[in-house]
Amino acid sequence: MKKQWISVKCGLSRDPKHRRRLGKSIWTFLHILDLADWDSGIVYDWKDENAAEDMGIDIRVLREDRRKLAEEGYITCRQKQHGQDIIISKTRYLLFIFCL
Repeated sequence: MKKQWISVKCGLSRDPKHRRRLGKSIWTFLHILDLADWDSGIVYDWKDENAAEDMGIDIRVLREDRRKLAEEGYITCRQKQHGQDIIISKTRYLLFIFCL
């Protein structure tokens, strides 16, 4: 896997509301941001098993995190036949500006 930087707006880390709402699921959210297509804000063909393996966590933990992110409105999951697409709902937290 190629190394890359992901950017999020500082409000995600500075606003106590987000820290309370995200809790430990911030790590799954960051992983989702890392995998997202930046033009659409979608992770296509997401599979919980693959993501859990990538992150080195139990699949139950990953599913709990994903459900929490969906309940809190950070993502929307669209079920497909062999996986799902994850739509990042709060795209205002992404930074599309790259500094030199």
